[in-house]
Amino acid sequence: MSPTRAKVAFVTGANGITGNAIVEHLIRQPATEWSKIVISSRRTPTQVFWQDPRIRFVALDFLKPVDELVEAMKPLCHDVTHAFFASYVHTADFAKLRDLNVPLFKNFLSAIDTVAWNSLKRVCLSTGGKNYGVHLGPVEVPIHEGMPRYEDHGENFYFPQEDYLFDLASKREWDWNVIRPNAIIGFTPAGNGMSAALTLAIYILTCREMGEVPVFPGNKFFYNSVDDASYAPSLADMNVWAATSENTKNEAFNHTNGDVFVWKHFWPKLGKYFGVDFPEIQEWSAAGDGQRMEHNFLMTQWAKDKAPIWKRVMASLPPRKLYIGNEIDNQFVDSQHSNGERLTLLSPVDDSVVVDDLQLAGKEDVDRAVALANEAFRKGPWASFTGVQRAACLNKFADIVEENVDHLAYCESLPTGRPIAGIIHMELAHMAQVFRYYAGWADKIAGQSFSEDNGFAKIVRYEPLGVCASLASYNATFLYIGWKLAPALAAGNTVIFKPSEKSPLGVLAMAPFFAEAGFPPGVVQFLTGARETGALLSSHQRIAKISFTGSIAAGKAVQEAATNSNLKKVTLELGGKSAAVVFDDADFDLCVGCVGGGFLANSGQICVAASRVLIQESIAPKFIQAIKTVFEQARDGMGSSPLKLSTQHGPVVDKSQFDRIMGYIEKGKQSAELVTGGNRKGDKGCFIEPTLFVNPTSDSPIWKEEIFGPVLTVKTFKTEQEAIELANDTVYGLASCLYTSDLSRALRVSSALESGGVSVNSPYLPELNTPFGGSKQSGQGRELGSHGLYSYLEPKSVHIKITAAKL
Repeated sequence: MSPTRAKVAFVTGANGITGNAIVEHLIRQPATEWSKIVISSRRTPTQVFWQDPRIRFVALDFLKPVDELVEAMKPLCHDVTHAFFASYVHTADFAKLRDLNVPLFKNFLSAIDTVAWNSLKRVCLSTGGKNYGVHLGPVEVPIHEGMPRYEDHGENFYFPQEDYLFDLASKREWDWNVIRPNAIIGFTPAGNGMSAALTLAIYILTCREMGEVPVFPGNKFFYNSVDDASYAPSLADMNVWAATSENTKNEAFNHTNGDVFVWKHFWPKLGKYFGVDFPEIQEWSAAGDGQRMEHNFLMTQWAKDKAPIWKRVMASLPPRKLYIGNEIDNQFVDSQHSNGERLTLLSPVDDSVVVDDLQLAGKEDVDRAVALANEAFRKGPWASFTGVQRAACLNKFADIVEENVDHLAYCESLPTGRPIAGIIHMELAHMAQVFRYYAGWADKIAGQSFSEDNGFAKIVRYEPLGVCASLASYNATFLYIGWKLAPALAAGNTVIFKPSEKSPLGVLAMAPFFAEAGFPPGVVQFLTGARETGALLSSHQRIAKISFTGSIAAGKAVQEAATNSNLKKVTLELGGKSAAVVFDDADFDLCVGCVGGGFLANSGQICVAASRVLIQESIAPKFIQAIKTVFEQARDGMGSSPLKLSTQHGPVVDKSQFDRIMGYIEKGKQSAELVTGGNRKGDKGCFIEPTLFVNPTSDSPIWKEEIFGPVLTVKTFKTEQEAIELANDTVYGLASCLYTSDLSRALRVSSALESGGVSVNSPYLPELNTPFGGSKQSGQGRELGSHGLYSYLEPKSVHIKITAAKL
């Protein structure tokens, strides 16, 4: 076999729970580990395709003749090194179940062996559990109606597929491992790699609440106890381990054993616990095919109408919990706010209640958190942590985040409506990178020394400031945790973080991970609240620095409070009205994708989004038509659940923001030409059609003011100088981008644009090692890179009198 630098995966059954989870696992690995991921199913997967450029899809039905499969697989699968088989035909007839799935696997194995014979290293067979083998052991009840009760013939299952695998592998250079997962028959609440963990957690919780002992197949490989099973990873972990382990090959592993876990006997317990009668189960089907038991979604309808069942369950399972209070001193505590005020958060997807009792931190809470942070900074264990120790905590935190991205994205998405795909693959992935970047800095904060003259040795030391506070906007909460907390902690400070009252749940779900990563009590704390809580932090006498991301008006209030209290240091990132300048020599398709599709990421709720577009006149008509097409395609795809990995465009964050944006759209209709959009999408939630205006007046609010929504405004220009003047005619200066194939022009224009950052031939996105921040009224100070680190350090000059040696 020819060696390959990185592994190439082939995953079948991409629409099913196991195949879906395996793909989710693989795309979280770097391209140096998995350079290409070929996925297949009989139908195009609904997760098209996790927004990962390594994904390739081929539609395959493994019941078709082998020669047809070979021809279909050749273009993409010729260099496959690791093949994962997770494809099954589902039927309630057990004989058909067995008789169809054995040849299904044989055809797969023959085809991949033919196509990838020169590169294939290992085949991992996920057998589909006890559904697809011949049962040789006792089962107390039928698995489903019409399936016979088995006699006691031993303790294992016999899997006919394995015989064929063993026989063929013995004649080839590739090896194999087998995973035998247990059957979970019926509906599971998520298809994103959390299914098995969550269903087991629900079952365990319900039994406990009923005072009964949970009885289910114990996974001896991953689960050591019932408690472990509550937070177990998906089958993906075991499959990928089996496919890549260097120390284990040609073995079969039972993912579970014991009695079959049967939904038929689970629903009565669940119904009793939640006080609702579910219809008796008459039939079942596999989750991957989408032909789920009819009563499952009767339950879902009940959950929408009466009680959010999955939210209630998750809220009862620490650490997978929807926390609604403050995290102080590594513990969740109720707010001591004297008036006991609470906030209600509604889903911008369907107007349902997400939480109705979000606590608001008052003066008592802020004072306590600051006192504990100051104690931790000056006297606690953190004060003596070395840079190496701080780095270990930062790296460990990044590891824990990456192990919990599904849950964190779920919690962040609930109140904001943001699609989980973007939260997972862009925001959480970037945040983990930021923590690792600053972990690399933690033991490299060097001082300076100067030549001895005037009889003094002079040393400059860089010391942490003390207690720092961070106030964040709702649009990218996890990014702000990375940008604000990671450098502050690397430098040795303690931090209090207040998320926006619109998006607190993801932050609070993440809060316990800091203690788990080794940060001592008082070092990282979280307060929930609105503007009043932010004002208390901004004006607190014992806070040394505040970092704020939000509007210009709010930023000015923060600056004023900081100045009038103790002159604390301030970093402000205050949004923008960024310009994209498109010259006629630019790559047309690239510009359309970046200016149109890139702008709509997060429904336009991005501070660096280029909401003002300047197009050179000669290409304007064609360009505007292309953007119109992009926007209308995005509009047609809106409305899907943000909890689906295939969803790309969600609503705006809440009703107040919805009304604000719609107000700007109405103003725009009076001062510009509406090309497309301009309306609400659907009759519920906060969905707004992607909206495109052209030729606004110079004083039009949609051209001059930050809208923070899916509203793009286009103007034309003739000359380079005119484009620069139009781009700079704004009080904002956060970021700009320009598109041209002329390098000299790119250098000239990027130098002339008045903004903190400029990108050429791409949307502007902050990078780990370069400073990010705005000019003009877009803020002051910088985050990221070494500038971000040193903004949390204070130089101290030490002058040492050198006396002559006594003779």
